[in-house]
Amino acid sequence: GRDRDGALESTSHGKDGTDNWYRSVVLCGGSTLIPGVEQRLQHELTRYAPDGCIPEVYAPPERGHAAWFGGSILGSLAVVSNMWISKEDYDENGPLIVHRKCF
Repeated sequence: GRDRDGALESTSHGKDGTDNWYRSVVLCGGSTLIPGVEQRLQHELTRYAPDGCIPEVYAPPERGHAAWFGGSILGSLAVVSNMWISKEDYDENGPLIVHRKCF
């Protein structure tokens, strides 16, 4: 693997020069349901936050399904319908159709 900062270490570089990033952390995904994750992240973020900044970690109860909800909303928007790829499109163009329609 590559020698890179982890998620917590990379936060120390500051996202926008303010404390806003630390005050708007939202947990989502099934692995965030592991007991103690919210408290652990809160503790670790406090170590990396600028002086005087108290990180806020929000863990909504439905976070285990948040990605599904987001995908469902995205899929229902008319603006993404031009990105849909039919089997016929894929059969005719192969994997390159993804780059043509989605990027």
